[in-house]
Amino acid sequence: MFSRKNVRRIGRPLTLLFAAFGMITILFVGSSNAAETKVIQIPQTAEEHLAMAQRYKEKADQYREEANIHRKMKEDYRRKVALNPKSPVENPWISKMSIHCEQYIKEAQNLADESIKFSEYHTMRAKELQGE
Repeated sequence: MFSRKNVRRIGRPLTLLFAAFGMITILFVGSSNAAETKVIQIPQTAEEHLAMAQRYKEKADQYREEANIHRKMKEDYRRKVALNPKSPVENPWISKMSIHCEQYIKEAQNLADESIKFSEYHTMRAKELQGE
């Protein structure tokens, strides 16, 4: 019923499965301990709210820069990929890269817009705490 050949055939995948499960368990345990040590502090004073607003403005600038980089990357890729002028359809590699870049640009722009909203909120809270 169980020959050596069958045991070897079944044993290797099981060994790999248990090894992968062990590594995943170690990663989750290690990451959960790291997440527990980080303390999140909610801004209480006007200065803390202004600092938070500034951080969100900087993040918005970074997200916009990422969007601009992907716009440039999309155009550069379009110029470098060989085009066949007689082909009735667009090169599939250009379409794939265009879809990827457009999705990334859209998400980066959305994140930038959200960061600006958070910045405005923290600025408003700082003004409230200052009595303005």
